[in-house]
Amino acid sequence: MPAGTGHINMESSADFQVAGAYPNGMDYNLMRGVDGERPTALEEIRNVPLPETDPVFGTDGPLLQHWNRK
Repeated sequence: MPAGTGHINMESSADFQVAGAYPNGMDYNLMRGVDGERPTALEEIRNVPLPETDPVFGTDGPLLQHWNRK
């Protein structure tokens, strides 16, 4: 999922598990939408480094062309 994409598990069984993968030693960032958290979240999203390759299509993939640095 791209940086800043919100997601939520609305329903699952008791044995549901999630696995995440983070490149170059990065770690997950769990934010819950509490008051005052948004400015920090937006700054962290802006600072996510550009990937070396598109994870699906490789060096010629569209991700690198469409990465938004605004």
